[in-house]
Amino acid sequence: MEYCDYLGAEIQRTKTQEGANLEEITMKTVCQRVYDHYPDFDLTHKKDFIKSTVKSVCIILSFVSEFKNSWYVTPGMRQAKTHIEGPSLKLTKCLLGMNRRDIRMVTGLLTGHCHLNRHLQLIGIAEDPECRWCLEDEETSSYVLTECPAIARVRERHFGSSVLNPEDVKRMQPRKLCTFAKEFVPYWMLRIQI
Repeated sequence: MEYCDYLGAEIQRTKTQEGANLEEITMKTVCQRVYDHYPDFDLTHKKDFIKSTVKSVCIILSFVSEFKNSWYVTPGMRQAKTHIEGPSLKLTKCLLGMNRRDIRMVTGLLTGHCHLNRHLQLIGIAEDPECRWCLEDEETSSYVLTECPAIARVRERHFGSSVLNPEDVKRMQPRKLCTFAKEFVPYWMLRIQI
């Protein structure tokens, strides 16, 4: 089954080549690369299996690619798109390894759907979106996570920098984000609104 992993990697590598004719390359080139990669094995009896696997992997890759593209073109979700790269198996696995309360906290911070003043104003609970810690800008999850000066020391302690950029947040481990949030924000402020 090792060649199945190799096959998937070859298809992905081939699909990213510029000007690639995917109809031809997928079957001919990828199958040939698999055969070339395992010269000591007679894979002729696996030819149909390899071809069906190529088709299956192409369908899956196409679906994932379409899903990621829709993530970027779908209107809205401004803060979520700023903090999350898109559909991510790695992020999903990290979150599922956390307890429910922490998942809610991290999800709220990454999407902006938590008890921060800008969100509370949008849903009609708060009148003023101003940051309660520094009183300088709107209290959004982006602002709190990346630049609020009143929380700079907490960011420095947890992430090694007092000011972060959105790319830093995208690479952040959910557990680290959760630990950071717990230090400066009472839990009740980070609950997701239902």
